[in-house]
Amino acid sequence: MKNIKRIFSFVLLVAIFMSCAKETENNTVLPEMKFETVFAKVSNDGMVNFTNVFDTKTKLVEADLYSVVSFNKNGTFSIDNENLGSWSLNGNEIAISVKSGESYTGIIKENMLYVTMHNISDEITTSIEMHYQKK
Repeated sequence: MKNIKRIFSFVLLVAIFMSCAKETENNTVLPEMKFETVFAKVSNDGMVNFTNVFDTKTKLVEADLYSVVSFNKNGTFSIDNENLGSWSLNGNEIAISVKSGESYTGIIKENMLYVTMHNISDEITTSIEMHYQKK
């Protein structure tokens, strides 16, 4: 679950970086920002199929899915004040690179960041859809 939280945080960080006060390759000026988790959906299509929705802060905290992601002007991002990697922006798509070698992408629309991650292990696919709101 901690890896899922880090993945979600990375996506959120990318969204924050998009609004950071630095120019990107497409000349978009992005202010330094923070995002917080407002929604998560975890699905599994293995031997036992399930979908769990976490749509309140209380539910997100209880499931260890709530986090605050900070995108910094220097191209780094952190989740809950832990520096985890770097980000870049191309249009409204954010790319997040985690120090552990994982990479994720997300989409920023208005004040929201949307990230979907997939993990395939032992013929079981777990999907996590995360929504973050600017803080």
